[in-house]
Amino acid sequence: MAAQYQVEHAAILALLDHCAKAKEEVAKAFAISRVRFVLLFGGRALAICGDAGSAQPAADELAKRWPTDTLLNNIWLPLIRAPLELVASPLFPLAPAGLARATTLQGDTAKAGSRIRISLPSGKMQKRTFPFCLKLKRNIAIEVSSLPVATTPGDDAIAVEPT
Repeated sequence: MAAQYQVEHAAILALLDHCAKAKEEVAKAFAISRVRFVLLFGGRALAICGDAGSAQPAADELAKRWPTDTLLNNIWLPLIRAPLELVASPLFPLAPAGLARATTLQGDTAKAGSRIRISLPSGKMQKRTFPFCLKLKRNIAIEVSSLPVATTPGDDAIAVEPT
């Protein structure tokens, strides 16, 4: 019962973007119990926080232990995997740049912020999407008041700074 309360609390924390605390609560709950409810809500909280390294094993364990559960496999597991796919999307890291671009084009450069740091995808996604992300980020930087883009090979992020 304690583990269930902890993962419910973790899911709420994840939705409120308190991911460090949510991950801590999930770890405690997983140490107490690995029943379906705990794995499901814990995996969902971890996925919302973008922790694929912990959420994916929980989803895999659920699928392995209950392979014939229709609701689990067709509704609940996709709810764990969807946020992970969103974070892995090549467009997700560009959201801050798009917001800054829109704000700048409206004439409010101060609100656009003095610096935007955009993370590039890593691992398998980086090999497939790095050139696309880099080109798109450069284009956004050119369009947003000719902001310079600092890039070097191996960087994990691109800094876009107003001049």
